[in-house]
Amino acid sequence: MNEKQPRGANRYGHLLAQAAAQKAATVTRLETAIQTLQVQGRPISGPSIVAVGGPAFAVIRRNPAAYALYRQYSTFHSGRQHDSSALPASPSGARPMDTPSPDPLRGRTRAYLARELRNAWNERDHAYAERDLAEDRYQRLLSEHQQWGETIARLQAALVNDAFRKRVVDFAQLEQLDDERQ
Repeated sequence: MNEKQPRGANRYGHLLAQAAAQKAATVTRLETAIQTLQVQGRPISGPSIVAVGGPAFAVIRRNPAAYALYRQYSTFHSGRQHDSSALPASPSGARPMDTPSPDPLRGRTRAYLARELRNAWNERDHAYAERDLAEDRYQRLLSEHQQWGETIARLQAALVNDAFRKRVVDFAQLEQLDDERQ
């Protein structure tokens, strides 16, 4: 340990004091920005606070006192009614922040979730069945198309063969007539 400090002294006391001063300065800057916005008649929101020289919203959000002040005067939050007495206490005894949960399934019952999951599985199975039917129809049409193509090719070959036979027969008859005339 440093010999200049007494044994029980906090080595980081100056850092804690600096952090407390920064928090107080943030609250003061926020109060000034809110008063400016109220005088101007502008809505109180994160971007508008920054626009009049107040702290950034991320700084406000990290400072519990500043965030409480922001929520008190915010145009966005003023329309809501918050009942903090209905919220469960956290293990530390403080109430949790009244922010919406990022989990959309939070607060749903197990039965509801199971029913929604079964419905989603049924929809998926129905979609798979429809896809299989469409694929079967496509394969059937493709097979019919190939058969039609083969039938058309056979008929064309038969026509060509008949035409060739007729020409051969006609040629043979012409030769025979020429032979008879000579």
